Amino acid sequence: MRLNSDPDGSAIVLEFMALSNHRKAIRQEIAAFVEELRDIQTRAIGAADGAGLSPVGLSVLAAGMARSIVMEQSLGVTLGHDEALAMVEALMRHATGKDADERGT
Repeated sequence: MRLNSDPDGSAIVLEFMALSNHRKAIRQEIAAFVEELRDIQTRAIGAADGAGLSPVGLSVLAAGMARSIVMEQSLGVTLGHDEALAMVEALMRHATGKDADERGT
């Protein structure tokens, strides 16, 4: 999740997303990269648990929330960010049985 929380990295991703609207080849490369990264993240999270926490679903949730937080912070909005981050970290710990720092998220 930290990867998606970097303001500079998120700004670059948004620029490429905008560019992908005009260039099919760039859109295809971005899509391939996102799916490869999501596969890596999913394997790092591990197997689904009995509570219905899907590793790939957690990957999407964490990445999307991180980007949303970066965009909101650029506007000066921070309300609820700490709580949302804590919730995702708790979900990750529950799903993996690991401390968040062990995974380097």
